Amino acid sequence: MRQTHDLRLTYKSRYTKLEKVSKAKSGRISRPHFIRSSYFWRRAMRKLAPILILALLMFYTNGLAEEWSGFISGTIVNGSTILHQSAHPSSVPVTRLMDGETVLLLDAYGRWCYVISPYSMHKGWILRENFQLSETSAKEPRRGLVLCESLTLRQTPSTNGKRIATLHTQQQVLVLDELEEWYYVQLEEPKGDTKGYVLKDFVTKDFSSRLVVGNPINAYAAPSQDSKKVALIDAETRIFIIDTFDEFWVISLRGASAFVSMRDLQIYY
Repeated sequence: MRQTHDLRLTYKSRYTKLEKVSKAKSGRISRPHFIRSSYFWRRAMRKLAPILILALLMFYTNGLAEEWSGFISGTIVNGSTILHQSAHPSSVPVTRLMDGETVLLLDAYGRWCYVISPYSMHKGWILRENFQLSETSAKEPRRGLVLCESLTLRQTPSTNGKRIATLHTQQQVLVLDELEEWYYVQLEEPKGDTKGYVLKDFVTKDFSSRLVVGNPINAYAAPSQDSKKVALIDAETRIFIIDTFDEFWVISLRGASAFVSMRDLQIYY
């Protein structure tokens, strides 16, 4: 058996030498035998595969960081929670988010937060009590919405402070800091350099604006379609959602609150 194996090796080595000589005579440059071997390429790919995978993962995570860098980050707390398709406990579940998982805040309505997992790319709604802002995100300036008909901007955090300007309902400001019952805010353009203090009770940071699409919708005085209708909101009108109550959106309307049915104004993204 050993003699037969030696003969095979001798034949193989002779064949390789003859092949090299024939290629050299024909003017072609012959590659070394180990490069032509499929075993060589399999072994090389086995060693290079982890490096290539690591490089792709670094490129992917860097791309995610750039894409989502403008959003507020936070973590899931109080145990795992269900990610819902819409802002209602009985809505279709999308997936389950685990305790401590990092998510990005895209929007917020009352008791609900609209978040995305930057790795699984699942989007949906979770209860606010299950979302905690990161320390860096909690210190970042956020937009605020004036809820009353008129609100005084003062130079100092006191009702006796000098008046700087008067803010009006649904006017937006940038909340820079807070001190007890006061927000330190900055006005939007064209008075972007004007800063001062306003009372917290008349400004909310939990809001979002949406356009009414399709047919006009009714706004009610209470969270019931049997209650008094206070307004008919036409299509293409921008409304500001500040909270939720059962199956109703709570909106800011002429310096007061009104209720819009979720069936009339569905927001799924």
